[in-house]
Amino acid sequence: MCNTLVIANISYSLEEIENKSLKGVTLEMRSSFHFFKLETLGQNVILLKSKYPLERYTPKACKKMADMVTNNNGLPCAFWFDALDYNQRMRLMDKQVFFVVSGKYAYLPGLVMDSRNKRKTATELTSPAQYVLLYHLQAKSLESRSAKELAEVTPYKYVTLTLAIQVLQDLGLCTLIADGNQERRLHFELKGKALWEKALPLLKSPLKKSFYCDSVKNEATYPQGGINALAHYSMLVPEAIKTLVAVERTDAVKEDNYERINSWDGAFRIEIWKYPPINIEQGFADRLSLALTLMNSEDPRVHKEVERIIEETWLKD
Repeated sequence: MCNTLVIANISYSLEEIENKSLKGVTLEMRSSFHFFKLETLGQNVILLKSKYPLERYTPKACKKMADMVTNNNGLPCAFWFDALDYNQRMRLMDKQVFFVVSGKYAYLPGLVMDSRNKRKTATELTSPAQYVLLYHLQAKSLESRSAKELAEVTPYKYVTLTLAIQVLQDLGLCTLIADGNQERRLHFELKGKALWEKALPLLKSPLKKSFYCDSVKNEATYPQGGINALAHYSMLVPEAIKTLVAVERTDAVKEDNYERINSWDGAFRIEIWKYPPINIEQGFADRLSLALTLMNSEDPRVHKEVERIIEETWLKD
């Protein structure tokens, strides 16, 4: 088998990976695929070259296998094909399955350019990218961390973090430096308040929508947000209505968790956030994400306390 792959008119020499070097790979996969290591732009990718026609595997099965390889080996995984028709490509892309096609193109978002379309430079922060930045500013420094190491301390998977880091780099909020093992690591030129102020025009409220209800199942599992969280960090008096934070696309947003949902009044206000609060302190949303949800308040008292809790973030550095 030829161990050379061409992507975007660039020829790559591939290193075949011995089965014993891979973790968490089933016997069926070992008998059905050849495994190769592709190095591009300082990033290693595991390629799976099937011994059988693509029709043997559904996109769902490919996704399951790719996740297994990535989760157990800490590297992105892609399938290597000699040919793919349009429908096959679309089905794989719909499942977010990475792939390369010999001599033609690659679907490796954030890693390699498609030979037909150059990757567009990010112009705004994605929710995972904002989470990574705010985690770095509030919870623990991510300086010199790799995407694999970020996956150990954040709720996001490796592939999502790779894309998030690329967004941060595109926006000039960080750079990537290759270490001696050709693994790319985060570097932040600015620190603390200076980094926050540079990022501020790009930051968005994590709040997607909100509603009211009379009761909540497992109330204690929800972090508090809104005015009550602000009161926790400041001198404000808490409101009678308690604001709870739920994260979109999680079990916490299921309607049967709430009684008498409506849009105007209730004992609870439920905020649906695009990403989870960071480093929850005693059950309250993190300072900077909370501040972003309240920055447009017309209440001067709220505005003053928001400014105060932001400043107090840097005093802890």
